[in-house]
Amino acid sequence: MLDAEQPTFLYRLEDMQVYAFDGERLAKRYRRSTRIPALANWSGSSQIIAWDGNWLCVAHLAARKLTASLPKMEPLYPHRFVVLDPDWNVVGMSEPFFFEKRGIEFCAGLAEHDGRVVMSYGLGDKASALVSMEKSAVLAMIKPVPHAAQ
Repeated sequence: MLDAEQPTFLYRLEDMQVYAFDGERLAKRYRRSTRIPALANWSGSSQIIAWDGNWLCVAHLAARKLTASLPKMEPLYPHRFVVLDPDWNVVGMSEPFFFEKRGIEFCAGLAEHDGRVVMSYGLGDKASALVSMEKSAVLAMIKPVPHAAQ
């Protein structure tokens, strides 16, 4: 079980590599023994936060391999919300999205406060920004993931 006060991060979602920051270093908390094909190549971006009895994070896909084969195409970093139950099962996920535009974006922080979800992100490796959404809007983006999909 996670401590909601200790910053916890997903490094990779495909095999659920979870790390927690103990004040001095990152320590591995969990690693799944089987892969989740639906999350192949997805990595953690934000920390994990408490979310209605589960956990929420923002994940990203660094689509550099695709863009390396298409030289005129810029790298893409789509994001998605991922909801995990206390046993590290993916129970909800949003469709991929971009904060401002297709390209290099990277979510770095996630918080919930007063019915709003706030995310920090980098844009084009040149600027940073915050976005705030109603919690109900985030909930509407997240669709249940059948256990069989894992």
